[in-house]
Amino acid sequence: MKREYHFQCTVYLILILTTISGCEIYSDALVRPAYQPSLILHAMLSPQEGGQAYIKYSEPIDSLTAHSVPELPEFSVFLYENGVEKYEYTREEEGHFILDTANLLLFPDRDYHVEVKSNDGQLVLKSGIDHLPSILEVLEARLYQDTSTFPEKNFIEVACRFDPGSGGGFHFREDYSVDSGMVFFRGRDLMYGRFSLGGLYDSRIYPDGTIHETLGSATFIKPEPGSENQFVNAVQLWIDHLSPGLTRFLEDVADYRDSGGDPFSTSKPVYSNIEGGYGVFGMYNSWVGVEYIEK
Repeated sequence: MKREYHFQCTVYLILILTTISGCEIYSDALVRPAYQPSLILHAMLSPQEGGQAYIKYSEPIDSLTAHSVPELPEFSVFLYENGVEKYEYTREEEGHFILDTANLLLFPDRDYHVEVKSNDGQLVLKSGIDHLPSILEVLEARLYQDTSTFPEKNFIEVACRFDPGSGGGFHFREDYSVDSGMVFFRGRDLMYGRFSLGGLYDSRIYPDGTIHETLGSATFIKPEPGSENQFVNAVQLWIDHLSPGLTRFLEDVADYRDSGGDPFSTSKPVYSNIEGGYGVFGMYNSWVGVEYIEK
């Protein structure tokens, strides 16, 4: 009986050691490679808001290990139309460049791409070609208040029409006013424009080319931090038509964000159309209108 007991203990010990050894081998297989900085370019362009280009280095995944992100060199950013340099972006601050709407002419039937160059004129990053989407035809846009609830709730009813073969995606955004449209208040997510990653609409879900949506809208806002809530009585509505490439990029970023960065929760890498680095150059076109509260 004692001998059998010793035999069982020996078997259990071997199993435990084998399991521990297996864990060590598995963890060794997941050791991350050494940090290799890569340049990232996020560039978005529209006739209504001009161009925004952000350049940065990728950051190390493991924040517990000391890695130094390189200092960003001096760059210049250029917009090309049909392969010909047309505009140079203006440097706002390190890594941030803008293209003002003044004298900006963009055409839907032409090819656009951006290039990032070093101070000595060497090509550093080059985007893929993108095209300017069309502006949607807005059939109806109405801001109204539901007074049957307490507190009251504002909504926007909107109906649009577009070419079903145009592809890409759509996005609705709102700026708010408490003085009947004299001043509008808005926020801005600089890296991804003013797009809400969770608020994209894929054109494929509207095969007949018509959109009819009821959008939630703010009823009260605080114009200044710490101030009293005030009634919203006007909304500046933006209806954005995004190019297919820009739509794909933002959808992939949203999927990755929703996975919590877990590589086993996503089956594809984030879309990129940047040669020499990572990121995106994408175009969009916006219908903009002001809607006043209907009592």
